[in-house]
Amino acid sequence: MTAVSIIMPVYDVEKYVGKAIESVLMQTYEDFELIIVNDGTRDCSMAIVDSFAKADKRIKIINQENKGLSAARNAGLKKAKGDYTCFIDSDDEVNNQMLSIVMNKLSEEQPDVLMFGMLIEKVIANEKVVETVKLNSSMEDYITKSQNNFVLDDTIIELIGYSTNKMYKTKTLREHNILFNEDIRLLEDINFNELVFKVIDKFMIIDDCLYHYKRRNRNSLVNTFQQNYFDLQMAGIQSRRKIFEGWGIDDHIIERLVGKLHMKVIKGSCSNLFINLNDLSFREKCSVINLILRSPLTIERVKQFPTATLEERVLTIIIRKKQCLILGVISMIYSLNTKHRKRSKDKRINYEQSEKNFISKTLVRENYYERKS
Repeated sequence: MTAVSIIMPVYDVEKYVGKAIESVLMQTYEDFELIIVNDGTRDCSMAIVDSFAKADKRIKIINQENKGLSAARNAGLKKAKGDYTCFIDSDDEVNNQMLSIVMNKLSEEQPDVLMFGMLIEKVIANEKVVETVKLNSSMEDYITKSQNNFVLDDTIIELIGYSTNKMYKTKTLREHNILFNEDIRLLEDINFNELVFKVIDKFMIIDDCLYHYKRRNRNSLVNTFQQNYFDLQMAGIQSRRKIFEGWGIDDHIIERLVGKLHMKVIKGSCSNLFINLNDLSFREKCSVINLILRSPLTIERVKQFPTATLEERVLTIIIRKKQCLILGVISMIYSLNTKHRKRSKDKRINYEQSEKNFISKTLVRENYYERKS
């Protein structure tokens, strides 16, 4: 039996899929299968995949009509033969030591789920990484059969939401018939993890950052307008809440965490309305904010909002007084400043890159003429 099944859905990623596959094939640990699911891609991605598959028999290909990320992952799960299963997005990359590191830990402890750290990398048009955020837990080599002594922090809360930073015992997934919900197009990972953590006995965390999550300025569900953004995020909070409750976390701590997450969702909902492109007028955007502020969950959870900073205190007052117009104006100004800063930063980066290219070409020419003379 294969040790690890790596599932990689592919859809319109011809610019990135080659590097994603290479990062897998360069693993120092070699006992794995790479299941690539062609989710009805419309570009030349599969021509690139086929060229790799001809050279490496560990690559298995599944072809299907476009059904979305969750359906593609499920197709891979049903074919997985590995003792453990992990997921890699076809526009991301992994550390070439990933499997060696995790398999060493898995062979010792054999947890149902192993979670590792991530590097969140902001990438510009030429694939240059311009910013890296390290996201890993300080709970190095944490392992337990019961999470009632689990200590939560902001990093753990964020890491829990991903599926690409985890190794799942395939037997556990199969025994409990755990699959991704194909009706969910956003935050499908946290919904999946809710189902997983509900049934597992043994959970392990290591602090190694082994997954390179690439954050690009490209059309995706992450950075496009979502009509039901608030409701989807509320479902995500509910999934986290159920995970925390299953771990035996104190109710008071859970309420504080949920309140903090709700605060972030309100900010995110305003960003979704004013930063992401949509056809709503200012009045319509304020109407959406009004519904959010008058939501029974918002009214209840505002009492639990942490207010450590002046910004948080001001936001709390606005929410309690249901001042949708004020929040709309603030969000509009913030979005304009954000877009301006982004354009300025992109221009600066492009200028610096052009300057480097010019200097490089100049040096090449000078070296050429020196040799000629």
